[in-house]
Amino acid sequence: NTVYINDPWDTKAIDTVGAGDDVLIVGSGLTAVDKIVELEGKGHKASIYVLSRHGLFPNRHTKNFQRRSQVEFSCSSALSALERIRQRAANPTATKKVTDWRQVIDELRPVTQKWWLSLPLPEQKRFLRHLQTYWDIHRHRMASEIADKIEATREKGKLKIIAGRIISVRAEGDRLTVDVRERGKETSRSIRVSKIINCTGPQSSLAKVDSPLLANLETRGLIHSHVLGTGIAVRPDGQVVNRMGQPVPGLFAIGPLLKTELMESVAVPELRGQALSLATKIASLAKAMDCPDASALERA
Repeated sequence: NTVYINDPWDTKAIDTVGAGDDVLIVGSGLTAVDKIVELEGKGHKASIYVLSRHGLFPNRHTKNFQRRSQVEFSCSSALSALERIRQRAANPTATKKVTDWRQVIDELRPVTQKWWLSLPLPEQKRFLRHLQTYWDIHRHRMASEIADKIEATREKGKLKIIAGRIISVRAEGDRLTVDVRERGKETSRSIRVSKIINCTGPQSSLAKVDSPLLANLETRGLIHSHVLGTGIAVRPDGQVVNRMGQPVPGLFAIGPLLKTELMESVAVPELRGQALSLATKIASLAKAMDCPDASALERA
């Protein structure tokens, strides 16, 4: 259906968006930012609505700030972690200059997974429910030049941000009427658009993901949902755990399916580290099994 674009990276589908088409983008992360900039670059003239639960865009990078070295970070609750991050961002450095909060977030990056794995399950659940969105907009940021473009589009009234959720969508002629309930309000409002673009990111819930492979593995009991509801149950090294709680020999996962297990599992540095670790492990397993291609795997 050309009015609903489920894959924002489907260039042919995006090319069907006309300059005069009002557009609703669902999701307000970096993918949404990319699509707004792309549409602007193609001469799009009509309104762009962006809808997400909190209506928050990623924060911006700054051009000049010094990254500090890795720090130890150990907090036993989501709230104490939030307070410690705030304190570090507010405290002056040795040079008496106020620390840029971006430094604080970036210095935590190498230790985030270790900290996440140390949290009790109830605290992980609390973080995902109350703090995940705020962490994401500070952690996954826009380039300063891109942020300027987004702000300019917003200031001229073309870009409209809505915090809320979709109640219903109905076709009326060649357009769609979308009923939206805004955050904190009891009543809904309607917007009319020609296109809807899904920018909510990869689906990691087994109950919702459209994957014959994952559905087959789940039916066979080889995978099951993480206890917190999204992603799959794995060991910290990515080895899949079956429905009986046992590791499945030779079955591993990387990327978004590990997001609940590891928290940081979608950005390139984390994916690169996971891929390297997994490749090393597979090469070691192949060598132990005396596979003919084990040496080639190790060299790769």
